[in-house]
Amino acid sequence: MKKVAVAVFVFFLALPAICAEIEGKWVGEVDGTDGKPLELTYTFLVRGDNLLGVIESRLGRGAISEGKVNGKNIEFKLNTGEFIIINNGTLSGDEIHMTQTTGEEKIKYILKRGIQCRFGVCQ
Repeated sequence: MKKVAVAVFVFFLALPAICAEIEGKWVGEVDGTDGKPLELTYTFLVRGDNLLGVIESRLGRGAISEGKVNGKNIEFKLNTGEFIIINNGTLSGDEIHMTQTTGEEKIKYILKRGIQCRFGVCQ
C-alpha cells in the first residue's frame, strides 16, 4: 500500500513539470490540399488538465476546443467551419507526435518546439 501511495504522490509532483513541457509554441508541416507544404504553428497553454491554444497557418487561425492533457498525451478538436478535426499527440522530448483525424482520413506529423512559454508568458 505504501508503494502505491508513493507512486501516486510522485506522479502528481511530476504532472506540473510535464504540463509545463507542453506549454509554448510548436511548429510542424503537412502537405496542403494545393500540394504545397503547409506550415502549422501551435501555441499551447495548460491549465490543470485542460489544454488551451490556437493553431495558425497561411489559411488562417483557429482556437482549439475540448483540449485535454493526460500525462504526455494531448487531445483537442479544431472546428474549421466545414468540418471538425480531431487531434491527438504524444510528447517525446522536444517533439509532439501528432495524428489528425477528419472523417476516415488520418494525417501523421511531428511538431517541434518553437518558443517556450511559462505561466502564459512566451519568450
